[in-house]
Amino acid sequence: MSDVGSSTPRDRGRVLGIGVHFVLLFAVGAMSVFLASRYRVRFDLTADDLYTLTPSTQRVLERVEQRLRIEAYFSPDDELATVNREGRRTLRNVLDEFVQQGRGRVVVQYFDPQSDTELRKKAERLGIKPQRVQDLEGTTLSNKEVWQGLRFLLGGDRQKVVPMLGFTDQPWKYEAALTPLVKALTVAERPKIGVAAWPGTPAESVGPARQEQPRGFGRLLGIPELTDRYDFVDFDLGVGDLLPEDIGVLVLLRPRDLADRAKYVVDQFLMRGGQLVVFADTDDVSLGQGRTLQTQRVPWDAPDSTLGFVDQLAGYGAVVRDRMLVDWLSTPVPFGAPVSMQVGGQVMQTVQPLQLYPYWFMPTATDWAERAEGLARRDDGSVDESLVASYRQRFRPGVEPELAKGLTPPAFFWPCGLDLAEVLPEGVTGDVLMRSSPRTVLQTPPRTLDPVGRDPRRYQATYNRFATDLAQLIQSEPPQQHALLVELRGRFRSAFAGRAVPAAPGAVVPPSEPSPDPLAEPVGTEPGRSGDEVGPVVPGADPSRSDGPGDLPLIDEAREGARLVVVADATFLRDDLVGGEYQQVGGPVSAVGPMFFANLLDWLAADRDLFELRMRGFGVDRRLQMVDEEDRAGMPPERLQQEVDRRTARVRYWAVALPVKLLLLLGAGVLFARHAQKRRFLAAVQSRGSANP
Repeated sequence: MSDVGSSTPRDRGRVLGIGVHFVLLFAVGAMSVFLASRYRVRFDLTADDLYTLTPSTQRVLERVEQRLRIEAYFSPDDELATVNREGRRTLRNVLDEFVQQGRGRVVVQYFDPQSDTELRKKAERLGIKPQRVQDLEGTTLSNKEVWQGLRFLLGGDRQKVVPMLGFTDQPWKYEAALTPLVKALTVAERPKIGVAAWPGTPAESVGPARQEQPRGFGRLLGIPELTDRYDFVDFDLGVGDLLPEDIGVLVLLRPRDLADRAKYVVDQFLMRGGQLVVFADTDDVSLGQGRTLQTQRVPWDAPDSTLGFVDQLAGYGAVVRDRMLVDWLSTPVPFGAPVSMQVGGQVMQTVQPLQLYPYWFMPTATDWAERAEGLARRDDGSVDESLVASYRQRFRPGVEPELAKGLTPPAFFWPCGLDLAEVLPEGVTGDVLMRSSPRTVLQTPPRTLDPVGRDPRRYQATYNRFATDLAQLIQSEPPQQHALLVELRGRFRSAFAGRAVPAAPGAVVPPSEPSPDPLAEPVGTEPGRSGDEVGPVVPGADPSRSDGPGDLPLIDEAREGARLVVVADATFLRDDLVGGEYQQVGGPVSAVGPMFFANLLDWLAADRDLFELRMRGFGVDRRLQMVDEEDRAGMPPERLQQEVDRRTARVRYWAVALPVKLLLLLGAGVLFARHAQKRRFLAAVQSRGSANP
C-alpha cells in the first residue's frame, strides 16, 4: 500500500514547473505594464483621423526644447453637468496626447481649485476664474462653479494663460485653441508685419444702444492668436517715410486717398524684395435699419495725385475693376432679414432666412470646366457644343487646390472685380488662387441697396423681385469668371521709373547757393557760365539722381523675393463683421475672415505649422447625431439632455452587448463544431473496433 502523503520527484518537479510558469507570467505582465506606460500604440479608425493630433501640433511639439508644464485648474469631473462631461473627457485625452507627443518634455498637472483655498487664490491671481452655470439634475435646478482654465509654462519664465476653455466633444477644437499657444511660447522672435489701414465711414445705427463709430480693423489685429505670433507695426503712409528693412510684409487694408508719395513708399517696399498684400475695396457699404445698405465710393487717390493706384497695380500685373462683383453660383453666405414675432405675450426678434444674396458668397472648389455643358445650354434645352469646348478651356476651379493649399476660403462681402493682366510684365509670373463662378457680372451698384424693403410682411415678395432682376442681369451677360485672390512675383518694374520722385510731406528742400555778384567776376566772363558749359545750371541739381530729398536712390527693378498679393475685398476683415455685430439681424458675419488672414500671413512667411490644424475644422462631421437638427431646434434644453442621455445609453449598451453576443455565438458555434467532430471520431473508432474484434 503506497503512502499518499509522500511526493515523488516527478510531483515536485511538476509543482516547481507550475510555480516557475506563474513567476514568468507575472514578470512578463509587469514588463508589459511598464512598457505600456512608456510607449503606447493607438489606432485611429475614423475616416478623418478625428482623434489624432494633426501634423501641425506634432511639428510644434517636436520643437519644444525646454520643459513645458501645463497646469490644468479643473473642477472634478463628477461635479460637472452631464452635458459637459464628455467634453472634459475629450480635453483630458487631448492633453494626454500632448504629453505622449512631447518626448518627455511636456507634463500636465491637474489641480482642483475647489478643494484648496490657496489653489483658488493662485488660480485667480493668474486670471483663471470659474464660470457659473445652471445644472438641471432631475427636477432640481442648481448653480455651479465650473473651473476649466489652463496655464502653459515654458522653461519657468514664459507663460500663457487660458482663463476659461469652453467645452466641446470635438478634439480638433481643443487642439486649435491650445497648439497656437504652445507655438507662441516657442517662437524666439516674432516676425514684424507692417500694416496700413484706412477706416471706413461711420456706420449707421442698427439699434438704439449702438453708437456710430468708424469701422476699422482693430479687432482683427488684436486677436491673441495673431498678436502672439506676429508684431503688427502701424504705418501712416501719409508721412512719406520709407519702411525699415526689418519689415518683410506690408498689408494695405482698404487703401484710399493715397498721395503720390504714399504710392512711392509702397513701390519701393516692393522693389526692395518685400511682400505686399492689398485688400481692395471699390465701395464702402454700411448697414442701416432693416436691410437697407448704403454704398459709398472708395476714392483710391488723393485729389492732387498724378499716378492712379489702380494704374500702379496694373503695371505690376494686377487689374482691379472699379465695380462690384455679383456671383450667382458660388456658395451663398446666409442672408436674412429681422422680423418681430408675438410669442406668449412677448415680442421676440428673430431672423427670416432668405434664399440668396449674390453680393455675399464664398468661392468653391468646384471645377467649373466640368459644368461647361450646363452653362452652354440654350433656352430650348439644346447644348451649344462649340461653347462647351470653349468653356472647358477657359473655366477653372473656384479654388485652386494646389496653389491655395492651406488658405481657407473666406466669405466675400461686396467684393470688387479683379483679374490678372492679359499680358504680364516681362519677368513677372502670376496665378489666380481663388475665382468666382462663371455666372458673375460686374455692376456699379446703386447708392442704396434695399433687397427686402421696409415692410416685414412683404420681405419675401420684395426680395424675389430683387433676385429676379439680378438673375436676369447675370443671364444677359456671357459666362465669365473673375479673380478674387491673385499672386504675382518676379522682376517688377517700378511705377516711378522715369518719373520725378514725389517729396515727402514737409520735406525741406536744400537751399540753393547764393547767386554770385556779377560785378565781382573777372572781365570777359559771362554771368552763369564757366568753362564749356552751355545753358543755365540749377544750383544743387544732380541729373544722375531721381530720388527725392533724403531718400535712397530709386530702385527701378524688384529684387529677389518680391511678391504682390491682391484680394478683391477688405470688408470681410472689418471690425463690425469680425465682431458679429449684425448676427441678430441676419448678417453679414465674417466667421472665417480672421482664419483666412492668419493663414495668409503663415503662407507668406512660409510657416506651415498651423495649416493642417486650421483646415481640420472644414472636414465632414461624421459623428453620430443622437438627435436630428430639426428635432433639436424645438426641444426644451432639459428634454433635449434627457433624450441625448437615453439614446447615448442605448448606443453604449449595444456597443458592449453586441460584441459579447457575437463572441458567445462564435464560441457556441466552435463548441458545437468540436462536439460534432468528437462524435464523428468516436463513431469511427467504434466502427473500426467492431470490424476488428
